[in-house]
Amino acid sequence: MVKLTGAFIKVDDCYIAFIKEEPGAITEGKTIEEAAKNLLDAYNQLQIARRNLQGKKGVVVLFCGWAAC
Repeated sequence: MVKLTGAFIKVDDCYIAFIKEEPGAITEGKTIEEAAKNLLDAYNQLQIARRNLQGKKGVVVLFCGWAAC
């Protein structure tokens, strides 16, 4: 099992969340619990995108998540 570090930063009335070991997995939530759930979703979407792009040629930038606080 892979261990990852979730980081949470309170900004005004919400939390920004990202995974330190996974650039591109970033999201937000009104509560820390919502941000953690959204972060897991962003990480899973990032993994799906990587699997879909495996073996393809070219330059691809992956960003999964959103922040709209």
